[in-house]
Amino acid sequence: MKIQQETSLVVSNYKIVKILNKTITKKILGCFRKTPKSAAEIASSISFPKEKIYYHLKILVSNKILYVS
Repeated sequence: MKIQQETSLVVSNYKIVKILNKTITKKILGCFRKTPKSAAEIASSISFPKEKIYYHLKILVSNKILYVS
């Protein structure tokens, strides 16, 4: 069995830590492990309303946690 090690990142900015500690943020970021996804695909995979996904994506992008390609 092959075990893949995940990359660790130290974050010292309190605002970013607060955003990353939210459960919905963890679920959204967890969706991107293999391929890019649209807001609709994220909403479908985590069973969350698409309108609220847009709100959280905007926060992640504005804080440079997530980038739009």
